[in-house]
Amino acid sequence: MPLGTPKQKLKKQGKAPTKWTSFWDMHSGGSLKTEFAFIFIEAPEGEAKIVFYNRFGFNPERISCSCCGGDYSIDEGDSLEQMTWFHRGCRAVEQKRGEDGLCKPLPKGVNYYLEAGEDPPPGFTASAGWREGKYQTLAQFLKGTSTMTEPKAKICVIRAKDIKARIRRGCWKPPLAFPTTWSTIAG
Repeated sequence: MPLGTPKQKLKKQGKAPTKWTSFWDMHSGGSLKTEFAFIFIEAPEGEAKIVFYNRFGFNPERISCSCCGGDYSIDEGDSLEQMTWFHRGCRAVEQKRGEDGLCKPLPKGVNYYLEAGEDPPPGFTASAGWREGKYQTLAQFLKGTSTMTEPKAKICVIRAKDIKARIRRGCWKPPLAFPTTWSTIAG
């Protein structure tokens, strides 16, 4: 099956590429901060942090426990598939090391993960999958079925079309400038 980046796939479908931001609860302080282990927001990271703050009422960069570190691992990517590949048990494209011992870069336009049935590009190999063959499709993962990283995880997906304009803009500015009243947020 031919490989291509999510941006290339969207371009072929005539859709404009968007960014996705993931918030993976790190259980800092010993528990989840919301009912969701994973939160995915269809927006670039800066905007997604504002949406997160306005939706959940706290700073996603907060540190609840100084010995545990940040509450969330926050990442940005080109697609929901890309943002979930690790948790779904996709195989990774194994990069060859050059004579200098450094990994050879992937060819332009090639993903670093493989969906079921995809083969690595010529000259590269694929990992066995860290979940030992327990691959999940995106649809299975989004149902919140058991994952290796979060058994029985609840997952929240906030799509761009569902984000109201007042939630997209906000007063949240990293790292510590917070509104003093709720009316500032709801405004």
